[in-house]
Amino acid sequence: MALTHQLRDNMKAIRDNVKIKPFPPEEISLGGILVPESARQRNNKAWIVNYGNGTSKNKMKDGIFEGDICYHIKDAGVEIIENGQSYFIIKMQDILAYEKSD
Repeated sequence: MALTHQLRDNMKAIRDNVKIKPFPPEEISLGGILVPESARQRNNKAWIVNYGNGTSKNKMKDGIFEGDICYHIKDAGVEIIENGQSYFIIKMQDILAYEKSD
């Protein structure tokens, strides 16, 4: 279960952490059924907002930039709330794949 904190807008991830903004949860299932808000699950697809520099043993991967879309381990990280928006801080190792934004 993720923790929720009230923080300011200018928070940046440090070390091998990545700040992400999740895509909104699916409102309609693949079969066309409307999913109630109480049953919606957090999406494992997110935009990369910013990231730290890594550690001396584990440098951040080149090629990942702010605005790219990543796919991460479900329920990874800690939730933070900035100006009513939900963000998560996850470890770089929790990112499974990414795609370049246009």
